[in-house]
Amino acid sequence: MTKTAALAGATYVLLGLRNLRRHPRRTLLTLVSLVVGFAALTFLGAVQQGLHNDLRDNALLTLSGHLQVHATGFALSSQIQHHIPDPGLVIQALQGLPDIAAWSPRLQTSGLASVATASTSVQLLGIDRAREPQLSRLAASVVSGAWLTAADAQGLLLGQHLVEMLGVRLGDKVILMAQTPAGELVSELFRLRGILRAGVPEVDHALAVIPLATAQRMLGLAQGVTDVVIRATRHDVADVVWEHVRRALPTAEYEVLRWSEINPLLQQRLEVGDVFATFVLLIVVVVVVVEALNVMLMALHERTHELGLMEALGTRKDQLFLMILWESVLLVMSGCLGGYGLGALISLYLQRTGIDLTHAAEAVTFVYLSPVLRPVVTWQSAVHLIGLTCGVALLAALYPAWKATRLQPVAALRQR
Repeated sequence: MTKTAALAGATYVLLGLRNLRRHPRRTLLTLVSLVVGFAALTFLGAVQQGLHNDLRDNALLTLSGHLQVHATGFALSSQIQHHIPDPGLVIQALQGLPDIAAWSPRLQTSGLASVATASTSVQLLGIDRAREPQLSRLAASVVSGAWLTAADAQGLLLGQHLVEMLGVRLGDKVILMAQTPAGELVSELFRLRGILRAGVPEVDHALAVIPLATAQRMLGLAQGVTDVVIRATRHDVADVVWEHVRRALPTAEYEVLRWSEINPLLQQRLEVGDVFATFVLLIVVVVVVVEALNVMLMALHERTHELGLMEALGTRKDQLFLMILWESVLLVMSGCLGGYGLGALISLYLQRTGIDLTHAAEAVTFVYLSPVLRPVVTWQSAVHLIGLTCGVALLAALYPAWKATRLQPVAALRQR
């Protein structure tokens, strides 16, 4: 019985191929339209994935990292009073944990930057100059001047918009003022050594970076830091790392925050972007499916006499149903696979060369996007895209196949 079923299935496939070859022009036009539709769908999906990854990575790897360890209460208050007196226990806990690419201590607080003619509020950030380049892209964001050096304890990096607002140049003196945990105002003189342009508003518009040891001395914190920032080896293991770090530290003294808790606005942007992209992709899927259904119904109308003759000669309705269905299956699958292949090739090429958006650089960098967009093709997106589109298209093919079984042989034979 199994062998008979297999032979019957093979027969339907052969009949489907024969019927498609009988009308080469119609078949070719249909295939071309399906391939173009699926290629566009694939490319849109790759662009959306590229936008998603770019937005996420630029926001996380430029500054915040995947995880942050704070003293309990700091995330809620952002006050320097809630600092970690000695990060030794945290650093010891991180040693040997899997999937951690880098970590670095930081000291951050709000402050004021001023020169003779202007002043502005800043986010003061003390960093470990040796470890920070392994953790974030801050060092790569220096567009003028140089990264902080070990010999320059009073070196300063400022975001580009801060430099423009203060009207300073490399080598100029800048006074930084901040408040100690005891509430005292302290200030020190720094020299501008580098200008940051990261395409991230938090960096370009607000960040003032100084050496960690200098920030600790200035604020009277000895070895104290406000956070230890962690970068995971891959974004998809960040939650696993968070669980490991959370278990390794006493919850009464420390809070371990994931990137979605550190930057909830970014999480919302990503979710909204995914919903919008899904909506657009569904519209394209519907257009492709309607096109395929329209072609199938036209083919059915042209073959009414043929199908009526087949039924009059003894072909069962279920056999007619399977024959039409297999034709649709072969047509849609060929268009789907061909279109995905074409769309994937275009996407992979543009992934290597990039899509230049420098003409809109100000607009894209404000939302954490790089001036060069690179589409991303993944196996997950391939399975999702091909499965969804082919599934919907094949469901649509059930209607023409069912309609073929409703033909009356006598009436069908009269139609030419």
